[in-house]
Amino acid sequence: MNTIGIEIKRYPYEEPYHLNLVFSASNGVFEGSLKYYCHASDLEDIGKERATVW
Repeated sequence: MNTIGIEIKRYPYEEPYHLNLVFSASNGVFEGSLKYYCHASDLEDIGKERATVW
């Protein structure tokens, strides 16, 4: 990811309800990514969470 933004990619995984997601974010200068494995039903909980500022 060379542009500013957030990208979420889903890759095939073992079972239809298990997910392999890769979250990538960039501000144009710095870039980071996170590989996340979860069950499809977990996405609702993830979406409801608030970000915590430390």
